[in-house]
Amino acid sequence: MVYENIIKVTKEFDSKYCIREGGTGSVYKAELSIGQVVAVKKLHANTDCDDHQMSQYHNAFMIYEFIEGGSLQNVLNNEEEAKAFGWSKRINVVKGVADALSYMHHDCPPPIIHRDIITKNILLNVEHGQAHVSDFGKASLLKPDSSNWTSFVGTFGYAIPELAYTMRVNEKCDEYSFGVVMLEILMVRHPGDLISSLSLSWSSSSSATPAYDQVGVMDVLDSAYPI
Repeated sequence: MVYENIIKVTKEFDSKYCIREGGTGSVYKAELSIGQVVAVKKLHANTDCDDHQMSQYHNAFMIYEFIEGGSLQNVLNNEEEAKAFGWSKRINVVKGVADALSYMHHDCPPPIIHRDIITKNILLNVEHGQAHVSDFGKASLLKPDSSNWTSFVGTFGYAIPELAYTMRVNEKCDEYSFGVVMLEILMVRHPGDLISSLSLSWSSSSSATPAYDQVGVMDVLDSAYPI
């Protein structure tokens, strides 16, 4: 009944109900006959799953809680929404993502490495001000008896640079991306220029004082919300 209901309310997955395109599938907003609104992920036919996984997903969809606040990326890119995104809300988002990563890395056996922590993959619950980490299509399980080598996945500008030549997955992949996201929340823009300048200053600095100590906090914080 749920399957038939989803097909009906999305009009066989009409593009007008599509709210997101991901690496492994498309996500649709569906309001079920009982009045509940859910997010339905329909896997791409060529998704990179093994035969066992595909057999589990045949004629089935992943149904998730619908997070009405949209992505953090949309909030930061919308001038009006960004102005309403005060420091208390930003702190809640940072804490929420940190808690999620802590759970994935330390409380899941085996640990889960997301590998694509970016603002697009952080969804916001407007009512409760909570942050949700989404889109685990690139995630890896950290196996203790394995080298955990992998091909490069992730998003340039957020992926840890070392991954490009070590090709080894560990918690640092998510921790680096989290740091980039945290800076983006504070600055309301991607910190690529800042990271590049710090890296350049660090490599060329001959003083004992770390280069990052020379950057003032007020130089990078969002000026719309003075401290």
